[in-house]
Amino acid sequence: MKKINFTKMQSLGNDFVIIDQIKSVLKINKNYIKKIASRKYGIGCDQVLILEKSNKKNIKFKYKIYNQDGSESGQCGNGAKCVAKYYFDKYGRSKKEINIETISNKMSLKIIKNNFYKVDMGIPSFKYRDSKINLKKIPKNNIFI
Repeated sequence: MKKINFTKMQSLGNDFVIIDQIKSVLKINKNYIKKIASRKYGIGCDQVLILEKSNKKNIKFKYKIYNQDGSESGQCGNGAKCVAKYYFDKYGRSKKEINIETISNKMSLKIIKNNFYKVDMGIPSFKYRDSKINLKKIPKNNIFI
Protein backbone atom coordinates (compact mmCIF):
# COMPACT_ATOMS: atom_id res chain seq x y z
CA MET A 1 0.00 0.00 0.00
CA LYS A 2 1.24 3.47 -0.87
CA LYS A 3 1.82 6.16 1.71
CA ILE A 4 -1.27 8.36 1.97
CA ASN A 5 -1.45 11.58 3.96
CA PHE A 6 -4.77 11.89 5.76
CA THR A 7 -6.59 13.68 8.54
CA LYS A 8 -8.90 11.86 10.93
CA MET A 9 -11.82 13.81 12.39
CA GLN A 10 -15.10 13.13 14.17
CA SER A 11 -18.46 14.84 14.48
CA LEU A 12 -21.29 13.78 16.77
CA GLY A 13 -19.95 10.22 17.11
CA ASN A 14 -19.15 9.63 13.44
CA ASP A 15 -15.49 9.38 12.51
CA PHE A 16 -13.96 10.15 9.15
CA VAL A 17 -10.68 9.89 7.28
CA ILE A 18 -10.19 12.93 5.04
CA ILE A 19 -7.86 12.58 2.07
CA ASP A 20 -7.02 15.86 0.35
CA GLN A 21 -6.47 15.47 -3.39
CA ILE A 22 -7.11 19.06 -4.34
CA LYS A 23 -3.45 19.71 -5.20
CA SER A 24 -2.06 16.20 -5.66
CA VAL A 25 -3.86 13.14 -6.98
CA LEU A 26 -3.52 9.50 -5.94
CA LYS A 27 -5.38 6.61 -7.49
CA ILE A 28 -7.61 5.32 -4.70
CA ASN A 29 -9.87 2.41 -5.55
CA LYS A 30 -12.60 0.50 -3.71
CA ASN A 31 -10.08 -1.90 -2.12
CA TYR A 32 -8.04 1.02 -0.72
CA ILE A 33 -11.20 2.51 0.76
CA LYS A 34 -12.06 -0.80 2.46
CA LYS A 35 -8.54 -1.14 3.88
CA ILE A 36 -8.45 2.45 5.15
CA ALA A 37 -11.90 2.16 6.75
CA SER A 38 -11.22 -1.22 8.40
CA ARG A 39 -11.14 -0.93 12.18
CA LYS A 40 -9.13 -4.18 12.43
CA TYR A 41 -6.48 -3.60 9.76
CA GLY A 42 -6.64 0.05 8.73
CA ILE A 43 -7.10 3.49 10.22
CA GLY A 44 -10.74 2.75 10.91
CA CYS A 45 -13.63 5.09 10.22
CA ASP A 46 -17.30 5.31 9.34
CA GLN A 47 -16.54 6.98 6.01
CA VAL A 48 -13.58 8.04 3.87
CA LEU A 49 -13.97 11.59 2.54
CA ILE A 50 -11.96 12.62 -0.50
CA LEU A 51 -11.58 16.21 -1.65
CA GLU A 52 -10.81 16.61 -5.36
CA LYS A 53 -10.21 19.61 -7.58
CA SER A 54 -13.22 20.87 -9.53
CA ASN A 55 -13.08 22.44 -12.97
CA LYS A 56 -16.35 24.28 -12.40
CA LYS A 57 -16.00 28.00 -11.77
CA ASN A 58 -18.47 28.27 -8.87
CA ILE A 59 -17.46 24.97 -7.18
CA LYS A 60 -14.38 25.04 -4.92
CA PHE A 61 -13.91 21.26 -4.87
CA LYS A 62 -15.62 17.90 -5.32
CA TYR A 63 -16.42 16.06 -2.10
CA LYS A 64 -16.56 12.27 -2.43
CA ILE A 65 -18.02 10.19 0.38
CA TYR A 66 -17.17 6.50 0.61
CA ASN A 67 -18.73 4.00 3.02
CA GLN A 68 -16.73 1.22 4.70
CA ASP A 69 -17.64 -1.22 1.91
CA GLY A 70 -16.21 1.12 -0.73
CA SER A 71 -19.57 2.28 -2.10
CA GLU A 72 -20.04 6.00 -2.75
CA SER A 73 -22.65 7.97 -0.85
CA GLY A 74 -24.29 11.21 -1.91
CA GLN A 75 -24.43 13.08 1.39
CA CYS A 76 -23.14 13.12 4.93
CA GLY A 77 -23.88 16.12 7.13
CA ASN A 78 -21.43 15.28 9.92
CA GLY A 79 -18.75 14.59 7.33
CA ALA A 80 -19.47 17.91 5.64
CA LYS A 81 -18.90 19.73 8.94
CA CYS A 82 -15.50 18.04 9.26
CA VAL A 83 -14.69 18.91 5.65
CA ALA A 84 -15.64 22.54 6.33
CA LYS A 85 -13.30 22.75 9.34
CA TYR A 86 -10.52 21.02 7.42
CA TYR A 87 -10.85 23.27 4.38
CA PHE A 88 -11.05 26.58 6.22
CA ASP A 89 -8.18 25.63 8.56
CA LYS A 90 -5.90 24.45 5.74
CA TYR A 91 -6.69 26.83 2.92
CA GLY A 92 -7.32 29.94 4.98
CA ARG A 93 -10.26 31.95 6.07
CA SER A 94 -10.08 34.56 3.36
CA LYS A 95 -13.43 33.29 2.10
CA LYS A 96 -16.28 32.90 4.52
CA GLU A 97 -18.41 30.68 2.28
CA ILE A 98 -17.66 28.17 -0.47
CA ASN A 99 -19.68 25.87 -2.71
CA ILE A 100 -18.80 22.20 -3.12
CA GLU A 101 -20.46 19.26 -4.83
CA THR A 102 -21.05 15.56 -4.25
CA ILE A 103 -22.38 12.96 -6.67
CA SER A 104 -25.91 13.87 -5.63
CA ASN A 105 -25.96 17.64 -5.15
CA LYS A 106 -24.23 20.94 -4.46
CA MET A 107 -23.62 22.17 -0.93
CA SER A 108 -22.56 25.38 0.74
CA LEU A 109 -20.01 25.49 3.58
CA LYS A 110 -19.80 28.62 5.66
CA ILE A 111 -17.58 29.59 8.57
CA ILE A 112 -19.58 31.48 11.16
CA LYS A 113 -16.78 31.99 13.71
CA ASN A 114 -13.92 29.92 15.13
CA ASN A 115 -14.95 26.25 15.06
CA PHE A 116 -18.56 27.02 14.15
CA TYR A 117 -19.65 26.07 10.65
CA LYS A 118 -22.89 26.04 8.71
CA VAL A 119 -23.54 23.34 6.12
CA ASP A 120 -26.36 23.88 3.63
CA MET A 121 -27.06 20.50 2.03
CA GLY A 122 -29.90 21.79 -0.11
CA ILE A 123 -33.51 20.67 -0.20
CA PRO A 124 -33.91 16.93 0.46
CA SER A 125 -35.57 14.72 -2.11
CA PHE A 126 -37.74 11.85 -0.92
CA LYS A 127 -38.36 10.48 -4.40
CA TYR A 128 -37.19 6.91 -4.87
CA ARG A 129 -35.75 7.63 -8.32
CA ASP A 130 -33.42 10.26 -6.78
CA SER A 131 -31.99 7.81 -4.25
CA LYS A 132 -28.85 5.78 -4.77
CA ILE A 133 -30.22 2.80 -2.80
CA ASN A 134 -29.65 -0.61 -4.38
CA LEU A 135 -32.49 -2.76 -3.04
CA LYS A 136 -30.70 -5.91 -4.14
CA LYS A 137 -28.02 -5.28 -1.49
CA ILE A 138 -30.50 -5.09 1.42
CA PRO A 139 -30.81 -8.50 3.13
CA LYS A 140 -34.29 -10.00 2.86
CA ASN A 141 -34.45 -10.73 6.59
CA ASN A 142 -34.25 -7.04 7.59
CA ILE A 143 -37.28 -5.81 9.49
CA PHE A 144 -38.30 -2.19 9.03
CA ILE A 145 -40.49 -0.49 11.60
